[in-house]
Amino acid sequence: MAEEKAPNKLAGMAKTVGGVALTAVGIPMLLLPGPGVLTIAGGIVMAGKGLSEVTGNEKPAQVADFTAELAKETAELTTSIAVNTVAPAAKKAAMKASLAALAAGKNAAIGITKLGNSGIEALQKRRPK
Repeated sequence: MAEEKAPNKLAGMAKTVGGVALTAVGIPMLLLPGPGVLTIAGGIVMAGKGLSEVTGNEKPAQVADFTAELAKETAELTTSIAVNTVAPAAKKAAMKASLAALAAGKNAAIGITKLGNSGIEALQKRRPK
């Protein structure tokens, strides 16, 4: 039986180290592009599960489960904000940009037409009668 516990403790230590590393990677993601909060939460969950395996104590696993639930709620809230706030604003900005491009194209066409007309007029004035 002692042989069975050694791999579990070793696996638990690996999970703990991996969880701490994942949490450390998530911290800069709070400022940089990336899912920082979810990465940190995932690291805490992983470390908590690993600590439970190493110590045999269920408290870290309970903390990990709580953190996982919190991360799930955070993800749902973030998705809701993105769908209800960011997406409509992006759609509105894209519509304004396309209208501005359309107006710029129309103005360019008018300018080219005027330039062409003035060129034709200039040629007609130079042409002998």
